[in-house]
Amino acid sequence: QSGDNEILKRMNRGYTSEHFYDIVRKLRIAMPEIAITTDIIAGFPGETEEQFQRTYDLMKQIEFDYAFTFKYSSREGTKAAEFSNQIPEEIRLERLQKLIELQQKITTKKYRDQIGEKKEIYVEKVSKKNPDELSGKSRDFKITVFKGNQSLIGKFVKVKIIDAVGWTLKGRMLEQDSIEIL
Repeated sequence: QSGDNEILKRMNRGYTSEHFYDIVRKLRIAMPEIAITTDIIAGFPGETEEQFQRTYDLMKQIEFDYAFTFKYSSREGTKAAEFSNQIPEEIRLERLQKLIELQQKITTKKYRDQIGEKKEIYVEKVSKKNPDELSGKSRDFKITVFKGNQSLIGKFVKVKIIDAVGWTLKGRMLEQDSIEIL
């Protein structure tokens, strides 16, 4: 929820940013296709510009697949609501916007990097945008659309990624035998 150890301590989190980074590194070695997500709070009481920058830098270093970013908002009855060094709303919003923009760049790059890859897709449904396409998810939870027959819903198919539009992969189904889920 922060890349700064002092802020993590004030949030009563039982880990450091270094420990978190080490876990992510080990997970990616063990499972290269794993999708890593996180929640990040911008503008926690007392967060300095340097502490915010550590969070920003850690996000850049880890390259999360997705990040659910929020600005801190005081909640009655919590310890943090009683802290005297509340961050002004304007600064919280500014920091949040920086984190959102960074994550959008990272996620866009991660999607584009998959163009040309062959992926196994679990077919979930007919695409909402095009009735001639199917929609499914890859093992790393990336939404993927491709032309195919509705009889493939509920099955795994192999797809070659040919484009990335926003946060959706576009693919071309490869010749194969589908694997039905029991």
